[in-house]
Amino acid sequence: MPFRLKNATRTFSRTIVEVFKDWTNQFLKVFVDDVNIYSRTWEEELTHLKVVLTRLREVNLKLNLGKCSFGAQHIVFLGVVT
Repeated sequence: MPFRLKNATRTFSRTIVEVFKDWTNQFLKVFVDDVNIYSRTWEEELTHLKVVLTRLREVNLKLNLGKCSFGAQHIVFLGVVT
């Protein structure tokens, strides 16, 4: 984010929502800077992951791998185990 940008968090959140609007509530949830993918099978998970990573590359956004978790059966999100 550019320095001194007012409402930087809101601007980034709106960008992420716009980037993933085609898949929100199909297999993806977005909250601020978190992108959660949910799938029924491992094969479906890999397909969804490829879609998301491809889209991130297209819009030139990068992941912080230290904050990423791939293939987890359960995650803690906003204090709730899902």
